[in-house]
Amino acid sequence: MMYRQFLVMRKAIVVLTIVTLIPSLIFAYSNISLHGSDRFDSPLSFALITLIGWSLALFASIYGAAFAGTSREAAQTLWVLPTDRRRSAALAMLVDLGGILVACGALIVVTYLPQLPVIGPAQIGAMLSQFDVHALLFALAFPFAVYGYSALLGMLLRRAAFAGIAVVPIGVIWTMLAQDPASGVLRMLAPLNPVALITHSAKAPGLHVKINGFAPDRLGASLHWLTPNLAIGMLFALGAIACAAAVTLWSRAQLLA
Repeated sequence: MMYRQFLVMRKAIVVLTIVTLIPSLIFAYSNISLHGSDRFDSPLSFALITLIGWSLALFASIYGAAFAGTSREAAQTLWVLPTDRRRSAALAMLVDLGGILVACGALIVVTYLPQLPVIGPAQIGAMLSQFDVHALLFALAFPFAVYGYSALLGMLLRRAAFAGIAVVPIGVIWTMLAQDPASGVLRMLAPLNPVALITHSAKAPGLHVKINGFAPDRLGASLHWLTPNLAIGMLFALGAIACAAAVTLWSRAQLLA
């Protein structure tokens, strides 16, 4: 199963790189043609917590759901072998998580490589150096949590295992609905929502105050205690708990009729 996951993930990273390269090329050259190379500036920190982080989260949700799907397909043969189920599932999951890490590096290359012939290596180097460790950790912790949730949701809904792909859309909708005055329960449970954690961890206190006609940020107010370091730790913890639960369910699952 581990080798099977490796083959699947290797192909997935190649496809992700190619698919991401096309809009990256379009964005780079259209932006440069409009503003010129001297004004083009996209620091790595910004790219990590926006395009790269969210792309990895969507990628992770697909393969988290695919992990749950293996309990319906390959398991029919695998479960009759004299091997420990939990170990088999954990090794397959490690391949997926390693693939997410490699995909992060691939997305960084794809994001900046198209700009290299136009703005030169010096400016590329300057943009790559403009980042802090929090941005990189967010870009890894967010998809890790999403992967765990996707795998767990897929295992809980084994007859529709690929429902795990809906983790990110559900998190976005949850975050939006939590702004409603009547959604106190959603705001109370927001620390369990990876999307809420990544979108509100860097906000300064006081953004909930109504200014110039803008709606109050009620979710931001309820998460005023959330710091970047705490959010990163919570994302990794949520991902680890969800992954462990998904592996446990996988190891105890029965074949579906």
